[in-house]
Amino acid sequence: MAAATRAFSASRQHPQLERCSLFKGNEWNTLYTEAETLVKANCTVFEDSIRHELLKRTL
Repeated sequence: MAAATRAFSASRQHPQLERCSLFKGNEWNTLYTEAETLVKANCTVFEDSIRHELLKRTL
């Protein structure tokens, strides 16, 4: 059986526009960091993708 890999990009909600008031600023950062570590989030995973390059050229 082959191993599966999953690649995705992670983004954080905007502090004033998107986040609920359930947690305060520092607590949000702590929780985001812990979650990103657990799922091995990578903000640069799509940097060299064809879609990303096309989007950069288009914009």
